[in-house]
Amino acid sequence: MITLRQFYSWLLELRYIDYHPFGNLKLPSDDPQSKRVPIAENKIKILYKSIETPSEKLLLIFGYGCGLRAKEMLALQTVDIKFDKGLLIVKQGKNNKRRAIPLQPNHQQYLRSYILQNGLSKYHHFFGVTYCTLLRYFKEMQQRLGWLPPYFSLHHLRHSIASHLVDRGLELDLIQQFLGHSSLKTTEHYVSPIKEVELW
Repeated sequence: MITLRQFYSWLLELRYIDYHPFGNLKLPSDDPQSKRVPIAENKIKILYKSIETPSEKLLLIFGYGCGLRAKEMLALQTVDIKFDKGLLIVKQGKNNKRRAIPLQPNHQQYLRSYILQNGLSKYHHFFGVTYCTLLRYFKEMQQRLGWLPPYFSLHHLRHSIASHLVDRGLELDLIQQFLGHSSLKTTEHYVSPIKEVELW
């Protein structure tokens, strides 16, 4: 579509055509849910209580607790958890950005036990699955709880933790660092304070 726009602009500039056919055409957004409504905290608690497998627990720890993108979760290795500092290192986030994310003590404890119990090596990936499988894990959790479509996406978890942190009074620039955004405007777009969102 971009190529066609440029082509028609070139034709218009050289006067091969009198008007731009795309002039009044509005293309649909790639992501109709770009301004996602965050998941209410009571629903997050329900999700945590409904966990049935280690993969589901890891998904919530990394997706919600750490605000990771799906791609970052899939790339995450055991060596990226720095227990001595209480940090999770994202070595290569969006636009190759590296960032450090603080881990909650209960998450650290679970991850340490998980790594030891499974005898995982330093470079073991926490999720040895595809992106589609990761999505299916989260969808199945919601189906099991009897939630109705449209289901929350993995990216909703990221939006949700950002919004919940704002509600708790965390500064927006710190949330920007936590999420790994290049621009504060992107972070502002992510955040929908729960006080302004209808809880259901």
